[in-house]
Amino acid sequence: MCWFTVIDSSGQPSDKLFVITALLLKEEHILRVRREIDRVKLKHNLGSDVEIHAKELFHGKGFFSEIRDLDERMTIAKDVLDILDKLQPPPRIVTALGIGPFIEEYEALRTGLTYLLERVAIAFDKFSDKNELLVILIDESTYKRDKITSLLINNVVSKGDYASKWPVSRRIISRPIFMDSRREAAIQLVDLIAYIIRRVHSNKRTIAGRDLGPLYATVERYLDRCRDGRIEGCGIKFFRSEK
Repeated sequence: MCWFTVIDSSGQPSDKLFVITALLLKEEHILRVRREIDRVKLKHNLGSDVEIHAKELFHGKGFFSEIRDLDERMTIAKDVLDILDKLQPPPRIVTALGIGPFIEEYEALRTGLTYLLERVAIAFDKFSDKNELLVILIDESTYKRDKITSLLINNVVSKGDYASKWPVSRRIISRPIFMDSRREAAIQLVDLIAYIIRRVHSNKRTIAGRDLGPLYATVERYLDRCRDGRIEGCGIKFFRSEK
């Protein structure tokens, strides 16, 4: 058996806040998420080929320009996030928030992925069976430079100052799998999570008067916690430009 850590980002390194988020799911959860996303699409009369992309969903862009009622779009977001409550054992969320702007995109990616994967390893070590492996799944549209990203991840897992020295690193497959978010529902779920985290931590908790607080509360329940109950440092890691 294995787990997947599904990774996506929100914002750009040139923004004031850049977010990289990982959702840790059991192997069987990948198919469950696909089925549940299909149910959400059926419930709201969305086409089976519609990608639920957070920015388009909340701001009525792309396909979602046809759904003018923001309350209905907010309900779609809630229904997608409620999928987390249907997964057992519970999934875990970890996120790295880069306080920018970053001058170099590569620096933001390198630093963010390093902090993120270290915390993924810590979370995975806490709740996984010692015979289970972890596979890294990334949205290919977010990281167009697949070879660079793949090398970064491999270096963090196999050669990093911290993660590579932990026994759990031997159970993490260091070569990531890149997938199209249009074909992988779990990536669409992480995209929504990352977007909500970035909005709330950017002090943009409302969209046209609608509060994102209840949606963030769902996300927060699954953020990994340190042994003393803190989220910051485990489920959430802030980092700044080194320059």
